[in-house]
Amino acid sequence: MSSIVLSTVVTKNHLREFLFLKFSAEHFHQCSWYVYCDSFCYNYLKDLPNLTLFEAEISDGKVFGTPEEKESFFQTILTKFDACEKALAENDYVLFVDSDIVFTNAVCSLFDEFIESDLDIVASPHYQLNPQVDEDWGVFNVGFILIKSLEILNRWKEVTLTKEYLFEQKPLEVAMSQGEVSWDTFPITYNMGWWRFNNPKTQHRFESMDSQRGKLSLAGIPIVSFHTHLFNLDAHPQCNQLSNFLLLAFSSIPTYNKFIERYHEIKELDI
Repeated sequence: MSSIVLSTVVTKNHLREFLFLKFSAEHFHQCSWYVYCDSFCYNYLKDLPNLTLFEAEISDGKVFGTPEEKESFFQTILTKFDACEKALAENDYVLFVDSDIVFTNAVCSLFDEFIESDLDIVASPHYQLNPQVDEDWGVFNVGFILIKSLEILNRWKEVTLTKEYLFEQKPLEVAMSQGEVSWDTFPITYNMGWWRFNNPKTQHRFESMDSQRGKLSLAGIPIVSFHTHLFNLDAHPQCNQLSNFLLLAFSSIPTYNKFIERYHEIKELDI
C-alpha cells in the first residue's frame, strides 16, 4: 500500500465530504494528513488517526455573494497555502486535495515518479474543452495539486493575494508562467471533476467509463479520483449528474460495497 502526504481545508458544512475523502484515500493508501479546519471540525476530528490539525477562524463564504461573503471565502482559501506549508515543513512533498475529492483507485506508478523527480509542482488541468472558462478561471483546477517547492507555493500565494484574478485558480497559472519552475500535469484519470462532463463536447465521457476488472475506469484506465459533491446535492446542482453516476457505481460494483456503506453511515451522522 502506497504512502501519501495530503493536506486540505475543512469547514462544518463540508465535514461529511472530508470524512468520506479520508475513508476513500485510506482505503487505498497509508495517509498522513495536514488539515486546517474551523473549531467545530477541530473538536470533531481531533481524536481520529493520521491527522495533524490546525484550528482556524474560517467559514465557507460564497464565490458569488456579498463583498463580505466573498472575503470570507477568500480568507478560507488562504488556509490552503498554510496547510501545504505545514506539510512541506516536515515532508518532501504534499498533495493538496479539496475536501470533496473521492479516491476510487490507488495512485499509479506515475505518482511515485513525480515524487522522486525534480519537479516543483504537478498540476491538474481542467480538461473541460471550454477555452473561455479556462481564460477566466485558469487552465488548472487547484483542488488536486502536488507541490514540492515552498518557493513556488509562496509565489502562487503572492499572486493570489493581489486579488487581480478570480481567487486562487488563475493565480497558479500566472505563477507558473513566471518561469524558473519545473512542472508536469496529472493525466485525465486524476481529479475527474464534474466540470469535465457538463458541456456537449464532454458528455460522451460518461459512455467511456466502466468497471474494468472491478475498478472504475475511463477507456480501460483506472480512475484514481473524482471531484464532486456527494452530500447535500441540492446545494450543488452542477454536480448532480456525476455524483449520481458515482453513487450508482458504488452501489452496483462489488469492489465498492464498503464505499456505499460508508457513504450512508456518514450521511446519517448527526453533524
